Amino acid sequence: MLTLSDIRVWHANIEQHASEGVNKILIGNKSDWTDKKAVTEEQGRELANELGIKFMETSAKINEGVEEAFFTLARCEHIMNLYV
Repeated sequence: MLTLSDIRVWHANIEQHASEGVNKILIGNKSDWTDKKAVTEEQGRELANELGIKFMETSAKINEGVEEAFFTLARCEHIMNLYV
């Protein structure tokens, strides 16, 4: 199981090795598992704020937030390309 520390390490690796300005979103999946979540929505939002990125929750099972997450990232890329 992933921990919040793992996400911090991944974020640091992205910052170090990815192209400058790469778009990032922290996504909490399985939002329909309200009683079984390893990380609460509040913890996810706090970590995203700490890292300076957007946080979203999704559930493929109930088709919630998946399309929105994809399009949010795509819009970020489109906006970045307009200013390059």
